[in-house]
Amino acid sequence: MFIIENMNSAENSKNTYTEKLNQIRTTLSSIEKFKTSKGSIYKYTGLGETERFKAISGETYSRSGLTIFVRPDPYLEQEFLLAYQHKDPSKKTDVWVAELEQENIFRFIWSINDIKDPNNVFLVISNNNEIVKSTKAELIPSIGAIPFEISKFNINNKPMAYRHMGNEISEISQ
Repeated sequence: MFIIENMNSAENSKNTYTEKLNQIRTTLSSIEKFKTSKGSIYKYTGLGETERFKAISGETYSRSGLTIFVRPDPYLEQEFLLAYQHKDPSKKTDVWVAELEQENIFRFIWSINDIKDPNNVFLVISNNNEIVKSTKAELIPSIGAIPFEISKFNINNKPMAYRHMGNEISEISQ
């Protein structure tokens, strides 16, 4: 009985999450870049951080704070795109990367170092600080997944966030 109780303790869960995060970090450090179905190339510049080259325009975008990967159904994907591209300021609707900490309690994530439990990372739409839609996120790219970049920065001492949802991943280079 003691062994089972000990294995289910919070400390054991924390060690499991730490081990999984270390495995994710090792895997991410072995990936050089990935390419999307529209030809954009995302190069890893740090753990979980990418720099995107947009093939259509020839532009290179600055490094993300975190790039995650999702597989939402087409309808939900459109909802995410509309939520951050065509914001209605009166609704305070936005898109974030968040970690589920307890039932219905999310914490926003800006980098891989902010993550405590890699099994509970989601892409979410919030409205007035309440989560209204979400989809499970992964930290490692895979063919067919959709990348989502998020970064925070300051302009004239005002905090700003950059978000971008890409196209399906078609190729991964190690």
